Amino acid sequence: MNGRLISLMLWMLPLLATAEVHVTAGRIVAFGDVHGAHAELLGLLQTAEVLNEDGQWIGGDTHLISVGDLLDRGPDSKKTMDLLMRLQNEAPTAGGRVHVVLGNHEVMNMAQDLRDVSEEEFAVLGGPDGHRAAFSESGVYGQWLRSLPVVVKINDTLFSHGGFSDLSLKPIDDLNQEFHSALKAVVQAGRAAEASGLVEAGGSFLTLPRLDEDLPEAFKAWHHASLAPALGPKGLIWYRGNTACHRLLEDANITSVLRFHGVKRVVVGHTPTRSREIESHLSDRVIAIDTGMLAKVYRGNPRALEISAAGEISAITPEGRRPLLTDREHRTRAADSGSNGYELITMRARPAAKARAAYLLSEYLGLEMVAPVELVPEGVEQLNEPLFTERRRQQQRLLRPNYCSIGSDFALLQAFDALIGKLDRNLDNLAYHRKDWSIRALQNETAFGTSSQLPNYAQVPILVAALRKPLTELNTEVLNDLLSELLKPREIRSLLKRRDKILLWASE
Repeated sequence: MNGRLISLMLWMLPLLATAEVHVTAGRIVAFGDVHGAHAELLGLLQTAEVLNEDGQWIGGDTHLISVGDLLDRGPDSKKTMDLLMRLQNEAPTAGGRVHVVLGNHEVMNMAQDLRDVSEEEFAVLGGPDGHRAAFSESGVYGQWLRSLPVVVKINDTLFSHGGFSDLSLKPIDDLNQEFHSALKAVVQAGRAAEASGLVEAGGSFLTLPRLDEDLPEAFKAWHHASLAPALGPKGLIWYRGNTACHRLLEDANITSVLRFHGVKRVVVGHTPTRSREIESHLSDRVIAIDTGMLAKVYRGNPRALEISAAGEISAITPEGRRPLLTDREHRTRAADSGSNGYELITMRARPAAKARAAYLLSEYLGLEMVAPVELVPEGVEQLNEPLFTERRRQQQRLLRPNYCSIGSDFALLQAFDALIGKLDRNLDNLAYHRKDWSIRALQNETAFGTSSQLPNYAQVPILVAALRKPLTELNTEVLNDLLSELLKPREIRSLLKRRDKILLWASE
């Protein structure tokens, strides 16, 4: 890019920033988490008929949206930024628009957190010092990134990088302003601490040591600025709950977000989808578009989301368009070839029937904690998912993340075990999916006894609010339709007695 073009772009930045929200569009094309995979992005946008073979805009009145994380890990972040900066000025002449939303990796680079910058990225900008200069307040890329929003509303859809927690229940202009104020404050405070020798020269302004009362005021100011909610785990650049939290826990939050902003859906990146395809979550109200475009790191695929002028939604791949994966499809589709089949588990008829009953009941309640189980003459066929047990988690001292803003899915497991009368949940039959840490309840053939006893968990029993209604509706007629071929009548009656006890639990 020549100096004259850069100067023109920088002069236009205030105009770009104010025009990024509350726009109306026809066709929308969105992509996320490029991470320097520039060649893959170019090919994808050409397939989407947004660019021609020379990289020029041919998208007409299309609104093209990046939901962040252009940078880090891959080799060609600079090329991607240069492309989008050019297209932001080129597209309007044809009636289109290009919207670029900040991701956490853009923010990390502006705040001198360079732990994920590749050697190729450093080299193209003149090493770490040149990189820091380019992303500073006066640098070419630093100025551009500081003009960009963290959330955009287009038609009936919200776009952001991480996701929408209860912190996003504010007008969009306020969310963008609050974020940039927080970013400015932490960078300024970090520079002051750096100038005072409290921070290593060129060090990150986002990674803080423990606060000590004896530290100088400059350090305390930096520490305080870093605690801004907009920069925290529930902020728009970091929150993973829309896609990684159990849907029964996240449902109330996303309902509030959609209602507040008057939209039908949110589109987010940040968390690679398990299938490495674009996925639809929470009954099409959340669309996850981080498909791991940088294949050498994420083993993913270049994908873009298309929302047509008529509101039709599809995924764009290098081969063409395809429907999005639905909730059920992306849960059962294996992300690698090593776990895409079923394994036969030989067991007697009664245990096999109970294993199948646990799966059906988990699905009916929306818990999704039991791998698909099918009855076969030899026993059951169960989806061979990539799992590891709670015992192994403890042995390896792994910390299981909780991405939910409220509650934990262990409360859901507790209710499920109480309902089916599973009294022997232990370190070997409690497991997690390797891709996303979701709970898998194993060995349920020992459940569905006739006792009304509930599991003796140490924690206080809490009924997740979203479970109360389906549990209340779980009457004899429903259970007979669902499980009468698998359970005996007295087992169903005992299940209902346990259900009545669960309904007495306090709600979250």
